[in-house]
Amino acid sequence: MKRKRSVSSGSAPQPAPITCDVLERIRLSWPKRFMAGFPDVISTVTSAWSMAVLGHDPNTARDIDVLEQARTSLPVMWASFFCPMRDGRTGTDLAISWARLRAPDLLTGLLRIANARGVYVECLSLSLPLQCGAA
Repeated sequence: MKRKRSVSSGSAPQPAPITCDVLERIRLSWPKRFMAGFPDVISTVTSAWSMAVLGHDPNTARDIDVLEQARTSLPVMWASFFCPMRDGRTGTDLAISWARLRAPDLLTGLLRIANARGVYVECLSLSLPLQCGAA
């Protein structure tokens, strides 16, 4: 008979294990839905990213070339999961209410993503507060 490990008093609860497949399913489905529903948020974040990369608004073919070469998933991922919108919610808050992601393993994955925002906030430094549009 297997013995259950007891959690010692005072220890923090451990989040349920999440597989890479669960996180990948969320990553592939939610940003697409978010981009379709909140193009203004995506635009605002992409503009801020472009400004951070170039130091100015893109206005030449060379600027566009630099942005294409530097392109990453960060703007879309930040916008669709972490950027605070005008009403205070984040994309993760919206994703949690999407029926397609309400399965227990997906919901647990979303809650883990919501907690990861603290890591991004500590790593990213923005000189101006960025509100990502969409009420």
